Amino acid sequence: MNHFDRVAASPDLPTLPAIALRLVELLSDDNVSIREIGELIKSDPALTVRLLKTANSSIYGPSREITTIESALVTLGQNAVTTLALSFSLVDSTKCLGQGSNLFSEHWLHSIAHASAAEYLGRHVCASRSSELFLCGLLSDVGRLAMLKAIPQEYRKFADRTEMASPDLCERETEAFGFHHAEMGAHLLRTWRMPSPICSAVEHHHAVSEVLHGLQDRPEFELIRLTAFAAPLSGLYLADAIDSAPIVKNEACAEFGFNQEEWNGLVREVHNRISEVGELLHVETSQMLDPVDIIARANSQLVKITVQSQALAAEALTQRDTLRLTQDYLERENSSLKQRVVRDPLTNVFNRSFFEEYFDKEAARSVRERTGLAVLFSDVDHFKRLNDTFGHQFGDAVLKQVAKLIQQSLRATDIVARYGGEEFVALVANADPIVLSEIAARVRSSVACLRPNCNGQTATVTISVGVSYVAQVDAKSLPCIRQQLIAEADKAMYWAKQNGRNQVRFFQDLSIREATTDHGSSVTHIPAPEAVTNAAAPA
Repeated sequence: MNHFDRVAASPDLPTLPAIALRLVELLSDDNVSIREIGELIKSDPALTVRLLKTANSSIYGPSREITTIESALVTLGQNAVTTLALSFSLVDSTKCLGQGSNLFSEHWLHSIAHASAAEYLGRHVCASRSSELFLCGLLSDVGRLAMLKAIPQEYRKFADRTEMASPDLCERETEAFGFHHAEMGAHLLRTWRMPSPICSAVEHHHAVSEVLHGLQDRPEFELIRLTAFAAPLSGLYLADAIDSAPIVKNEACAEFGFNQEEWNGLVREVHNRISEVGELLHVETSQMLDPVDIIARANSQLVKITVQSQALAAEALTQRDTLRLTQDYLERENSSLKQRVVRDPLTNVFNRSFFEEYFDKEAARSVRERTGLAVLFSDVDHFKRLNDTFGHQFGDAVLKQVAKLIQQSLRATDIVARYGGEEFVALVANADPIVLSEIAARVRSSVACLRPNCNGQTATVTISVGVSYVAQVDAKSLPCIRQQLIAEADKAMYWAKQNGRNQVRFFQDLSIREATTDHGSSVTHIPAPEAVTNAAAPA
């Protein structure tokens, strides 16, 4: 029996508790309801208490206390709660005390670092899959855990003579055992019946760029790509891999268009997230490197590399290939400069062009996965009056605060963009009418509480919100769905203004629908909940 078969058949392999296995089954079910997930979680009182404590922590910062699992599922999102529950179950069931416990501790520190880095990249590239990416990162090295459990003596000897953060770790494992931990991890996850995209991401999380290039046609490619890129990024927080900081920084800036300030923010935010997750999962994180040290190491080595490169370039000035090297450098620099700006310069939320591009990707995913889409169109009430009364600088400050409040009122998987002037649009994916109604109400009420002050005068700021949504996007309607939903939400917003402002109106409300719906539409609408309004509209 070879090493792979021996590990795969070992009775000591990590196993998931029954509740976690059932959660995995529900995770793969496109038709699962919030009620089903809630009932399953509530069957474990300890898990329920832990999830509610987490949901009410500063990490998620809910606007009001969350007292039930159902409320947590609505507020945080189904994927986020399911991911947390699986994380608690997996870590608790695989901790090891006694001999070799240091290797298990190192494993979980590296895993939550990978999870935090993958989640961060997901929020910036593919927000709707950030929870899924967190789970991919957390499970990425579960194959190493399996080897520690099934062949403990052999793998500990291997670990003693090998840098576990080495970029050629998989090659060294293959030389020693005939397979590597990513292959074993994917095998183990398939026996747990994990969703296929997560298994693929774990299997390829150490893949080199040439291998990744060959996977571009897979529907789960974005999950694979971001999980793979998060691996070296997470290694920066461990002492063994700090020397790779300049290379990782260069690749991150080239791949995702980060500038120096954004790179520094990434290093700090991922560090904070690792600490938060470590506290949640009871994993020690004190041995992590400080983000200041990581940033300094990356920058100091880059300066050294730059000086060395300049010296070499000067020596090669008379050589025939100087022109080619210069042209290559200029082309790379030019490509970097062409990275499209995706943020609105005033409010720092996404701009209109990014919103439209992101919407089209989400709409295509909605067709594949048979999920719903919604647009919230918000407009600041009496904004011209605010500008005329308090001045344009005050008006700009109000727009910044409104944008921030809208963003904070949405779920982590939703995005908001400035559409123009005092108008903002938000894209909400995979939300039923009840959840959508709660989100829209939260957006409106958060702004209504805003009381900015100018020279001793307090201003009242409110918004009118129009909502339009579809239960499922038909493939035939894909080319026009963006224009349709935005136009419908815009009409609903104007209807809210005509009926007193500071309120939420749904386009699917019958009185609007009869007046404005194009009967040739091939989009499947679902009935809207009762329109959400304020208690008293402003004068």
